[in-house]
Amino acid sequence: MKISPAWATKTATARESYCSAGYDYRLRIGYYAATPYNPTGDYLGYGRYASFRAGATLTFDANGVPQQVRADGTYYNPITVIQFLLMHHGRMLNSGATVMPGPMAAAVAKLLEMQSDDGALRYPFDFPYHSPTTPKLYAGWVSGMTQGQALSLFARLYALTADPRYLDAGRRALNFMVIPIEQGGTRGTLKDLHPSLSDYVTFEEYVANPMTYTLNGFMYAAVGLHDWSQVPQAHGVGQAMAAEYYRESVKSLRQILPYAEVGGFSAYDLSHVTYPGRAPHFGVSYHRNHVELLTVLHVLSGDNVFKHYSDSWAYVADTACYLPKTPARSHAPRPIR
Repeated sequence: MKISPAWATKTATARESYCSAGYDYRLRIGYYAATPYNPTGDYLGYGRYASFRAGATLTFDANGVPQQVRADGTYYNPITVIQFLLMHHGRMLNSGATVMPGPMAAAVAKLLEMQSDDGALRYPFDFPYHSPTTPKLYAGWVSGMTQGQALSLFARLYALTADPRYLDAGRRALNFMVIPIEQGGTRGTLKDLHPSLSDYVTFEEYVANPMTYTLNGFMYAAVGLHDWSQVPQAHGVGQAMAAEYYRESVKSLRQILPYAEVGGFSAYDLSHVTYPGRAPHFGVSYHRNHVELLTVLHVLSGDNVFKHYSDSWAYVADTACYLPKTPARSHAPRPIR
């Protein structure tokens, strides 16, 4: 994509910020290379690399369940609870434990309580958003990323425990996830990129109009659909539907990736395309996530388009930050955001 001088400057700033912050995709890429993907295993290495610590924006209730601290109050954030559980699930597998630790059991109960009868995991707080036409998502908003990571979690909890509650929760999460945005769900299309792409499916992390097509959120959703399609020893909970939407998501991601590359660096979303005149939005730390998720999607799909962009964006990070240094830096795991 040919970019303006202003965009080139912003891209260079994003790349410099990425380097100065010390973000490094290579630690997890090494883990993925050595550990075959397992839809019921340690999810993206969360058991090894994720951590949750109390701080200015995170606290824990009396049972050890994480809560998000916001200016207007303290809330159970569904994606935080899901990722906390994925971390504990991975730690159980890695340690050989057979009994859920207390905070994990409490978080499972809280998440099941948070899920609505229709399968949605709704956010209980308003969220300011950077879309010019959707400056705020109001309490009760939903996210395709959240529904997708819930599928990855419920698949693993069922494999771990054989508890049918997780099959039911996953079935309902999937059924809500695939409801079209116009009917209150999270399934969109690529029509806001171009009318010719209106048959391509997306799952939106943030529902806006026009859509912004958040890249990492859609990739997490795709991984969740894949994981649910592989639920072992269970039938009639939507595996075939999940498999079909996973395949459709792969097709759509192939269309999205060229738009997401801006001067060799990856944009957080495609708002620079769907909102004319808007500069690219860079969530600098997400360049690392994009490389990691593309690596996983290449493993799952075998599609070399994902490898091309993973390698390309990794090379950009390497040349900007590390080369000619070759050893990967070792550092303490950072909290997942």
